[in-house]
Amino acid sequence: MSKHVCFIVGVVSVIVALAARPAKAADIESKAQACAACHGENGVPTSPVTPIIWGQHSYYLYKDLHDYHSGTLDNPVMSPLAKGFTLAELRQMADYFAAKTWPAKASPGAAAAPDGMTNCRACHGENYEGGAPAPRLAGQS
Repeated sequence: MSKHVCFIVGVVSVIVALAARPAKAADIESKAQACAACHGENGVPTSPVTPIIWGQHSYYLYKDLHDYHSGTLDNPVMSPLAKGFTLAELRQMADYFAAKTWPAKASPGAAAAPDGMTNCRACHGENYEGGAPAPRLAGQS
């Protein structure tokens, strides 16, 4: 049910955001408001299946946005949203969210790596915080 609600809210947000865009591009902060419908007002997503984007690495965010824009990735909410922006605007959007602080989650301590994921540390970092070339995994689920 929450997946459908997020989808509906996302589609409505996309339509409102795109319809409200003035002829001249508004600032990225106002354009990013549509993202809050699923990714959260404070960086905490509204659904556990929606990834955290606040504080994620800019190059990773841009790659995903670019791929939704080009059709390499397909999602009923993200694809039309990304296609409504230019690549330059998508780069600004990625930089905007990367500059945000990763939302803190209350946790009793660092979680142990799931089975089979210890090799992932080579790219994603000792605590899965990410870095070139890999995105942050810590705190995503």
